[in-house]
Order: sequence, then structure tokens, then C-alpha cells
Amino acid sequence: MQFKLSNALLCALIAAPAVAANLDGGGATLPGIAYTNNNASSTRFSTSVPGPVGGQTPLFNAYNANQGATKTVSYCQNGSGNGKRVLNGTNPANTACSFNPAPTGFGAATVDANFVGSDSPISQSEYTTFITNKGVAKTEPAQFPAIGGAIALVYNKPGLATLNLTTAQVCGIFSGTITNWSALGGAAAPIKIVYRADGSGTTFGFSNFLSKVCNTPTKKFNTSQNFVGSPDGVLAAAPAGSISASGNGAVVTTIDTNANTIGYAEAANVGALANAKISRVNGQSPLTNYTGFNLLAADLLVDQVISGFNATTGRPNVVALSPAAPVPGCVLLVKPDAYAAVTTGYPIQAISYFLGYYKGNGAKTADLRTLLNSPFNAAIKAGTTTIGAGKGFVFLSGATASITTKINSCITN
Repeated sequence: MQFKLSNALLCALIAAPAVAANLDGGGATLPGIAYTNNNASSTRFSTSVPGPVGGQTPLFNAYNANQGATKTVSYCQNGSGNGKRVLNGTNPANTACSFNPAPTGFGAATVDANFVGSDSPISQSEYTTFITNKGVAKTEPAQFPAIGGAIALVYNKPGLATLNLTTAQVCGIFSGTITNWSALGGAAAPIKIVYRADGSGTTFGFSNFLSKVCNTPTKKFNTSQNFVGSPDGVLAAAPAGSISASGNGAVVTTIDTNANTIGYAEAANVGALANAKISRVNGQSPLTNYTGFNLLAADLLVDQVISGFNATTGRPNVVALSPAAPVPGCVLLVKPDAYAAVTTGYPIQAISYFLGYYKGNGAKTADLRTLLNSPFNAAIKAGTTTIGAGKGFVFLSGATASITTKINSCITN
């Protein structure tokens, strides 16, 4: 269930100075509830108190409790795209934690963040920008899979208590070929799509599904972190009547307050809302039928990145880093095909990553390694209640030992 902070606690967190945080990060909104138990964008949250928050213990608070009350973490949810811009030096981390009028920094203590969350993996162009802007001081980016998240289809249709979409219906709605609620069992009214306006890892995960299962010779989705826009968007233009919103929380709020809408967001963002509900897909729920992601060794790629998409199929191009990584082995990528359309359980999901710097972590190196290893640390996992069956988030299983090995060798002083 979505958690809302009390006014007193919210004011205390906003008032906390940046220097109070031991580790500063931000970026992806999809894992926001998993990490902080809050889905508010444009607000910088700090795990200054270890243990439960609002009846739940999110991952960062479980880390804090495991390490001691002085080991705090701040996190600004302003989008995967912005997170990577902060990482590669396009945006400074020490500017405002904000989505509007445009995403900037994390409200961090220094110009560089300690870590970034992103659900869209680093691209070749983002890697090139990093090497240009940060290569001398930081050597190279480091990227590690962290958790999985279910992407829910959220709708607001008065009079339609339940919705169970087929894959074909999902394809039709988001391509703009199914345009009226009467085709879905509701009273006649135009369907309005709510989509992410910002560069979004949730969009990447959703479009990874769409481009895998929907594409035909006459209608094509591209895999991208941008929903619309030429030449790199999922669609060249949004279907008529669409509404854009920044961040998963804002997408859900927009759907909740606008009748006849449907959109996509992390399942955990949909709590006790007045009007918005979660659709099933092929009979599967993103909460009750999303219980795990088993990572196969063959699906964990090393020093490979996304470079646009195939012009014919819309599928993401996966290429070797160019130039080659200065220190091989620190950019880990889960093959997009591995989670594009799973056939067991809920089919639409994303992989969320932690990103950081190979060099220049200084006195925070040990704490940062522990934080990035939190999703694989048995004690911290046991203390986390926002990730697991029925939560919309899962810990990765399977071939994860190599991830922890790389975290320990690729995050250095």
C-alpha cells in the first residue's frame, strides 16, 4: 500500500541539511518505494532513522539499521534519465531535487553523487559522455543489476470495476489502434493514455515488452526511455488525447484524477487511490503473480551497453563498449530479451540498476560497497519489507554472486 509521510516527518526530512547524509543518490522513480517507502518525486528523502518507516522497512533503512544510525542515505526520485545525466556530469548532483521545470540534481552535498538508480541501462552515448566529462577523475562508470519491478497498467474508467487485458489489447491501446473504452468492456468514451514525459526507465521496461510482443510489419514500437519523440522515442507521437506526467507517482496521480485514462507505472505506486485500479494482463496480477526473477549466467552481459534500437524490429541494440572499458568488467547488463516478456507469472517487468564511479569514492568506498550489495546481503534482505512477493518488487536470484564480486572490485577509492 502506498505510504504517506506525516507533515512533521516530511518537514523534518526536507529541512535536513545535505551534509547530514552519508551517501547521496537519486534517479529512478520505479524503485522509490522499495528504497525509501515513498513515491514522492521532487523531494529528497533521507534515511536518517534506521528501521521501520510508516510500518515498513525499505531497503535503504534496512541498510542503515544494519550499519548503524550514522550510516544514512539520501535519495531524490527525479527519473532514470536525469540520474544518468548526473552520473556523467551533464547535471550536477548538488542542485535542487526537482522534476519541474526540468529535472536537475539530487540536492546532494557535492557536485558528484555517490550512486544513481536507473531502470534504463547505460547507453553507448551516455558512456561516451561519461568518459568525456568524468573519465579523468572517475575512470569509468560502474553498473550493477539491483532488483526487479513489475510495471502495472493502471486505469480509471468509471463503472469498470475490473479489467483483464490480453497482450493484443495492450498492444492496441498503446499503439492507438484501440481508441475507445467500449472495445474493453466499458461505457463508450475515448481512451486517454498517460505516459512518462521524462527519460524513464519505466518507459524502457514497458517498451521492452511492447517491442518484443506487439510489433507487426505495419505497426512498430521501439525500445527507448523516451515514450515519444523522433528519432529515439517508443512512438513518433503520442496517441490522440494522451497526457504526459513526470515520475511514476505523478503518472498514477494523473490517472486517479482523470476519468477514462490508462497508463503504466511500478505496481507499488498504486495504493489506496480514489479511482485508479490495476489491470491484469493475460489473467496475471503485477502484485500476486510477480514473485521472482531468476538471473541466468548467460543473461548477465559484461561491458555491453544499449545503442539505440533496430530500425526494423524496434528491439534494443546491444553492443560492446567503445572505446573498450579502461577497467574491464564493471558495466553489467541484464540482456533485455531475458525479461522482455516472461511466460510464467506477470509478463511486464523492469530491471533496476545501481550505478556509480569506478574511482574517486574516497572515505565512502566501504559504505558504498555495502549499500550497492544490499540487495544481495542476506541480513539486509531479511530486514527489508518493501521487496518480496506481493510487493511489486523482487530480489534477483540465480547468478548473482558475480555481481557482488564486481561491486567489491569496481567501487574503489
